[in-house]
Amino acid sequence: MSGTDIIMSLGDYNLPNLNWQLDEDINGYVPSNASSEQELTLVETVFASGLQQINNIVNVDGHLLDLVFVSLSDYFELVQSPVPLMDVDSYHQPFVVLLSANNDLPAVIDDITADASFNFQRCDFAALNASLSLVRWEIHMDSSVDEALMTFNDKLHEILGDCVPRSRHKTRSVHNKPWWTPELRNLRNVLRKARTRFFSSKSTDDRSFLRDVENRYSSLLRSSYDSYVSSIQSRVKHDPSSFWSFIKRQRSDNRIPANMEYRGVKAHTNTEAANLFAVFFESVFTRASPVPRRDRFVNMPVFNIRLPTMQLSVEEVIRALEDLDAEKGPGADGLPPVMFKNCAVALASPITDIFGAVH
Repeated sequence: MSGTDIIMSLGDYNLPNLNWQLDEDINGYVPSNASSEQELTLVETVFASGLQQINNIVNVDGHLLDLVFVSLSDYFELVQSPVPLMDVDSYHQPFVVLLSANNDLPAVIDDITADASFNFQRCDFAALNASLSLVRWEIHMDSSVDEALMTFNDKLHEILGDCVPRSRHKTRSVHNKPWWTPELRNLRNVLRKARTRFFSSKSTDDRSFLRDVENRYSSLLRSSYDSYVSSIQSRVKHDPSSFWSFIKRQRSDNRIPANMEYRGVKAHTNTEAANLFAVFFESVFTRASPVPRRDRFVNMPVFNIRLPTMQLSVEEVIRALEDLDAEKGPGADGLPPVMFKNCAVALASPITDIFGAVH
């Protein structure tokens, strides 16, 4: 094997007592309570090989029997199967593993900018504005609106690539944990080091130390979470938004329910669940009036409207850019309002020319 080979090992490991917790640093799940000989053998063997476990879809009993160990976890995504190939076994929930790959995957893996986005939070806007101000935009905008916009985007992304740092994009989003504390983070780092040391030495002392750190980490995690819940309850009257944020976080779940029931009828498969939805929607559906005939639109009047050419000044564009809400997210081009807001003066001229090219 070479360093760029992709590894995936998956199946029913039949270890229902393992409690898997997300480790954001490795982008995978690690067991916090391995104790039996089989559990320790799995942990020592697989994790010592540099693999990460990425499945968190539990079965009907709340256990995780089917495990998925992969290398390069940032390139894998695991989702619950929307259309299973066979009847669903409630003890083994079907899932799909997606791998971002192409013909030259090793080159993509080695490319530090692959699957990365601009990180404007770490951007030096003074340097970015200086680079944008050096561009002679007028020689690029003397064309049709489509060509001017394409030229503007190409030149802008070229400068952004030189001036704005990038951040890696993980395939699975991680929900923010308000109860996470610096002490928890430090203890988790100690736990990771203790686990690595035990994998290498297999000594009794290192195993005892690892068990002690795991117990302290689990205890601190529970107490920190309980304290967070208590604080939410104590200030629910004064800070209701925190309460509803907590409720929303508890309700968020991207898994498809294993069982459904409506009017006494239970559904155990996706097809049966879809049929129950159809029954419900039919019961509340109100049929509209008959669809009008097409010939009723034949004699509709036609209006020849000519809109005046848009006239914008650079000053107006600067004010519009500076009024953008910097907290809003980016559009389809991936460029957030905070970038246009902080570069309003440097970008106002080419943007004015683009709108001026619309006739």
